[in-house]
Amino acid sequence: MKRISTLLMVVTFVFLSCETEPIKSDALDAVNATSKSLNSDNCTVDLLPDLPEIVNACAEAKPGSKSYLDLVIANGTLAGDYAAWCIDVARTLNAGDCFEANVFNSYEPIPAGVVDSPENFDLINWILNQDFVGELSENGVDAYTIGDVQWAMWELIDDANCIACTYLNPFNVGRANEIVSFAIANGAGYKPGGGDVLAVVLQPTDGKQVVIIPYYIECQPEIPCDPCDGKVTELTLKNNGDGANVKVVQKKDDVVVFDAYVDAGATFSFSGKDKNGTLGTEIIIYVDNDEHTRIHTSCSKPIGPGLISGDFEVVRGASLKGGELCPVDTPPDGGDCGECEGKVTKLTLQNTGIDANIKVVQKKDDLVVFDEFVNSGALFSFSGIDKKGTLGTEIIIYINETENTRIHTSCSKPIGPGLISGDFIVVGGASLKGGELCPVDTPPDGGDCGECDGKVTKLTLQNNGNDAVIKVVQKKDEVAIFEEFVSSGSSFSFSGKDKNGTLDTEIIIYVGGIEHTRIHTSCSKPIGPGLISGDFEVVGGASLKGGDLCPVDTPPGGGDCGECEGKVTKLTLKNNGNTASIRVAQKKDDITVFQGNVATGAPFSFSGLDKSGTLGTEIIIYVDGKEHVRVHTSCSKPIGTGLKIGDFEVLGGASLNGGELCPVDVPSVPPTNGDCGECEGKATNLILQNNGGQALIRVEQKDGAAVFEATVAAGDSFSFSGTDKNGTLGTEIAIYVNGVKHTSIHTSCSKPLGPGLVSGDFKVLGGASLNGGEFCPL
Repeated sequence: MKRISTLLMVVTFVFLSCETEPIKSDALDAVNATSKSLNSDNCTVDLLPDLPEIVNACAEAKPGSKSYLDLVIANGTLAGDYAAWCIDVARTLNAGDCFEANVFNSYEPIPAGVVDSPENFDLINWILNQDFVGELSENGVDAYTIGDVQWAMWELIDDANCIACTYLNPFNVGRANEIVSFAIANGAGYKPGGGDVLAVVLQPTDGKQVVIIPYYIECQPEIPCDPCDGKVTELTLKNNGDGANVKVVQKKDDVVVFDAYVDAGATFSFSGKDKNGTLGTEIIIYVDNDEHTRIHTSCSKPIGPGLISGDFEVVRGASLKGGELCPVDTPPDGGDCGECEGKVTKLTLQNTGIDANIKVVQKKDDLVVFDEFVNSGALFSFSGIDKKGTLGTEIIIYINETENTRIHTSCSKPIGPGLISGDFIVVGGASLKGGELCPVDTPPDGGDCGECDGKVTKLTLQNNGNDAVIKVVQKKDEVAIFEEFVSSGSSFSFSGKDKNGTLDTEIIIYVGGIEHTRIHTSCSKPIGPGLISGDFEVVGGASLKGGDLCPVDTPPGGGDCGECEGKVTKLTLKNNGNTASIRVAQKKDDITVFQGNVATGAPFSFSGLDKSGTLGTEIIIYVDGKEHVRVHTSCSKPIGTGLKIGDFEVLGGASLNGGELCPVDVPSVPPTNGDCGECEGKATNLILQNNGGQALIRVEQKDGAAVFEATVAAGDSFSFSGTDKNGTLGTEIAIYVNGVKHTSIHTSCSKPLGPGLVSGDFKVLGGASLNGGEFCPL
């Protein structure tokens, strides 16, 4: 059955006298056809208008001039004259009757017992909007009458239809059934559009007949909106709780932006009061002086109409740089939570194991944060006691003095309600900067596993190839740790034999005396159940500090590949451009590594010629003597099969320490004029734009030398150059606004730097580095 929703609507007074001698009608099956809505491309229709809960109405005439009865509502938001219809054969409503009625929207859930078949309200709404009365019926001779339409409605919405049908005359069952058939064929899922009518249900409180009135809906122009940008400046909230005194406070400066009594269901608005007219990074909402919920207003999390936090729903708002806020979906858990940020401060766990003494210890400082007897199924809570009030990076949980499990509390791994670790389930918690923790999914394997940490100590592999003698060797010391005959489909296990009991950084697997594949065991790449390398699949294992390995996804390419590491050594490219003379040169030493004519669609290969056999940090590709594109080969940017660079596509390649390159999914690199490069050798100069307010800006190198100090207007740009012995800005610059440190920018080239980088109120527009020249956009 279709689910229809009810909304309280205005009651209309209709002079109606429905039949009191019902006869049963065959039940109508739910229909599956879909009717088009009349919504416009540039406006929206609200099918849930704000309607009163109760109205007073009077029925003036039955039959009515254009419907089964004429009804009047004298006052309120639904005041007016209505062409009403009966949807309840068993009761009576006569001309001249006045009544009080409950109001329901036919597109919201209606209380049980009000209507017999509310699942067919989509069909009723469709009929209301077709203007059948006066139109020729299928026989092309007779016109549909008010009685035909009323009979069709009863047939669809009531569990009975009329017998004498006194007030329907003239009517014809054949014509009425045509309307029923049309509705079933075309009305399933129908929603009125702009200019159409919506069926509003009026249920008299004194037991008279239930009727519907047509409520006209307008197509409202859509308000342009954008995602939150630059902090929220204003909000309008709806109180979905009880009437109460509501106070809203900006968290950072404790400024009150709203403090008044708000009725249940009412909306209220407020604006930011910080120096930029924003609400800062977060607001706290108090209900009757008790903190109720918090809403992030920093734009770091989705915010807009539809967001629900506690008893409050955002109905509109605006941000400093983005204007009107667009609607958003409320995260599971109502939005009163955030991702772990800045380490975990407190946790509530459930003991799913035996009754026992539970001790929780912060790993780093060995401080005990909990040590008590906990019954099976019971909850227990604890808070961090390091200098910032956090639990540090990891906690160790002991059951009766035996270590049971460890939980990462550094926020480097997902943590929140639902996480399972050992005999414990996280049911609540908070982090230093993210507030209450949102629910998370426990990794496959129940959470009793960890990421590889401290090198792999043991592995279990499955042989997906042929029966063969398998030999596994630790690469570094060439110690054989396994050598036996293994049948196809069988699994085998081995453990590390270096001084720490690990497999060191890599193992080599030989099949029938021939090297077949290698697996990184240094934990520098994902490893765990599910990883495939050659004919072998990891089905289990452990690492020195992380315990049992969690499942991982095998990279595209079957696992016989790795991320670029230690610079690229060789590449195979495909020429997607015209047939041309192609020359490839290493940028640093201008050594030509390839030169020749390459046809359209043809591949060509080359290898590095520097002292390590690599291509250096970058290659330049020339087409018919002109520079066409540059390719970073330093491994500082993704590179691998599938990468498109100008007219060329990477078909294969390898790096010095990572072996064969895996496929990558990154934007294509457009052709360049060679006038920009990656940051290399520290930044020498920068051009910044001030996206904050007008202020005195001072820029200092890490050694304290000021490289810029002046008043900069909002939106203006300014530039400066490095003054260290190499003419660079050193490893980092600090930017002060009106004497207060505002942000820092890494200029050591250890992090991406170039046009487009935003730090605080400042955006990089341009700059250069010592060895890389002008910066390329990020």
